[in-house]
Amino acid sequence: MILQFGITGFEWLLGLGIMFALAMIMNIMTFKNLISFFIFLNIFNSFMVWANMLPLWSLVLNLIVLTLIIFFQFKSQAIEVQ
Repeated sequence: MILQFGITGFEWLLGLGIMFALAMIMNIMTFKNLISFFIFLNIFNSFMVWANMLPLWSLVLNLIVLTLIIFFQFKSQAIEVQ
């Protein structure tokens, strides 16, 4: 396994920290909005799941949250246009 640590049970804490920190850094460097933050969060979450630092349900949860954010963003833009 990639990134196998001797700390049993606390890999998820390191995975969450790395995931949020890298997503925040990339968001600040590029677009600076909520949707891009969650897109970068999903990208880095998939790397953390691949490295077995986070469980798969965290990626599914992030995908659901991103889908809801995009849906509500488009819905609010459609209301503003009319």
